Amino acid sequence: MKEIASTATEDVTTTSVRLTRTQNTWTGAGSAAGYVLRYLIPVRKLMIEMAGDAADADRAIVILISHLVKSGFAEHGHGRLRDFLVKGVRSSLKALVDQSGGQRNVQAKDVDWQLAGPENPTWLQLWRESLMQRAWRSLERRQYAARRVLLEDADELAIYDCLYVAMAHPGESAEVLAGRVAKSSGGTCTASQLKQQVSLGRLRFAQLLADEVAQSLDPMNATAVRDEIKRLDLQKAFSGLRVRA
Repeated sequence: MKEIASTATEDVTTTSVRLTRTQNTWTGAGSAAGYVLRYLIPVRKLMIEMAGDAADADRAIVILISHLVKSGFAEHGHGRLRDFLVKGVRSSLKALVDQSGGQRNVQAKDVDWQLAGPENPTWLQLWRESLMQRAWRSLERRQYAARRVLLEDADELAIYDCLYVAMAHPGESAEVLAGRVAKSSGGTCTASQLKQQVSLGRLRFAQLLADEVAQSLDPMNATAVRDEIKRLDLQKAFSGLRVRA
């Protein structure tokens, strides 16, 4: 289901995916703390994996956000966002270990420091899932925005519902999937409509996912985006689609 895409300034109206559609990168964010909060879920999950305790993870997050409020990205404002974040995770957990006071914080010997490596499989998987979930949410918002304004051609009124159901039930026929969509939405959906919406939804999702990847890189160019898509094992989302710089 999740193998099948942040908003950019240009609408998606072509039949191809542009890897460098957006020029917005993480280093240009006005608020470092605010931007990092977008990725709080994978950061917190990694901290819990490392420290083994949610309360310690939450205390470390406070340290990380406080630092970002004071210093921003500072000299670290370049490269890959996921590398910056994993360094922040390690630094904030070390700061928590070094703290003294009434609270019994996690001890250094209890932390799995190896998980805070930029290429650690656990972190890569958490990051990958985060980018895909952000792309799914963007696709869902796109669908509901279309419903609110009642687009004349109505070609995006069910792109999220149809794609999500199709990915969740890959072995079912278009007729059965259309019935599922109609039942969950309370509307109508034919097999031909479902096929059209799934096709369009895949294109939209892939573009949104490419935008997410691009915005996590600085410098950002088509080669860097392609390399990151491959490193995160996201190629399947672009399978069968025309991809250009």
